[in-house]
Amino acid sequence: MTGRVRIVSDGVVQGTKVLMPDGTPVPNVSAVEILPLHSGGGAVQARLTLNLVEVDVTAEVIDLEKRLLLSDDETQNA
Repeated sequence: MTGRVRIVSDGVVQGTKVLMPDGTPVPNVSAVEILPLHSGGGAVQARLTLNLVEVDVTAEVIDLEKRLLLSDDETQNA
């Protein structure tokens, strides 16, 4: 899914909908959180929790301690 989503609520959980740009509901939404607004401006942020989401993840196992030591050496040599 790309693009904008629309969050519409009548003030109760059952009346809250998250919609795709074409108006169809986003499936499996279990929570909607509007993050705190700051007086400095910026964009409004919302966090959506989706259940039963299919994923395909590839990860690389790294030696975190070794990576941190290398990072410290690079910082000191800069």
